[in-house]
Amino acid sequence: MGATPKSVILASFVLALLVCFCLFALIPQLAQHDTPRKLPVRRTAAQLYVEPPPEPEKPPEPQQPKVEKQQLQQTPQPQIAPKPRLLQPPEFDFRPPDINIQMATGVVPVPPADLSGIYQANDLDCPPSINFHVKPIYPYRAKRMNITGYVKIQFDVGRDGHVGTMKILESVPPGVFDDAVLQVVQKWRFQPGEIMGDQVATRMVKKIVFNLED
Repeated sequence: MGATPKSVILASFVLALLVCFCLFALIPQLAQHDTPRKLPVRRTAAQLYVEPPPEPEKPPEPQQPKVEKQQLQQTPQPQIAPKPRLLQPPEFDFRPPDINIQMATGVVPVPPADLSGIYQANDLDCPPSINFHVKPIYPYRAKRMNITGYVKIQFDVGRDGHVGTMKILESVPPGVFDDAVLQVVQKWRFQPGEIMGDQVATRMVKKIVFNLED
């Protein structure tokens, strides 16, 4: 019974040595597992982008006061005095007037007269003469009632010899023979009157008598 404790102590010692040996054998492997593996490092070129600085804001334009603008508008512009004009001396015409005087005969030429108007028969050098004349028709009613009378008519003879404007100046009895006279006078033809060889229009007056004996 005294030998049993010794064998137990010896066995315990041997077991302790084995455990120590195993621990010392496992220490290098644990050290290798604990050391971290170095990973390959890839180097890439980094592109740096520098953002441009923001544009500075424009300061607001200073507003001019309205009072100054109104004063500028109301300021009158200076008036420029016109340049004085040089007065030209008056021009004198020392030439004698052009007077057509015939000293030898003493005759001054007369300008031609205006022959476009209507002349009286007494003012003409040659009064109109009738070329075509027709007697008026005696009104049937006046002839049946034995009425006699006359008509004084004024009419214009043109430069072509035709009768123009007509006007009854007097009729006896009134209105009885007027139409018969107007109808016949407008058919008359004349040789126009003349002044200094030129044909002119003439105003004439004619009295036409209605008599049953004619």
